[in-house]
Amino acid sequence: MAPDTGPVGRIGRRERAKALQDRMLAHPEIYNAAALLRDAWRGGERRRLECVAALAAVLALDLATVQDTESVIYALADSLYCSPLGVPWES
Repeated sequence: MAPDTGPVGRIGRRERAKALQDRMLAHPEIYNAAALLRDAWRGGERRRLECVAALAAVLALDLATVQDTESVIYALADSLYCSPLGVPWES
């Protein structure tokens, strides 16, 4: 089933959001590194710094190798906030 393009032939907000979510899933390395960073937040300082450096390295690599930088940035933002327990600085 084709997405509803509306009266002027444009894709609606829901379809654009779904397409962006699908593109964001192409960056599992960002989600994995962010999950490790969230877990490390309650650990020692050295582990936190290592996880920050790992996330920064993954982000830099993705930005350098892909053309769809929008999905990389949104995947980063989503990955930092996707913890069911919230973000570490709220606790």
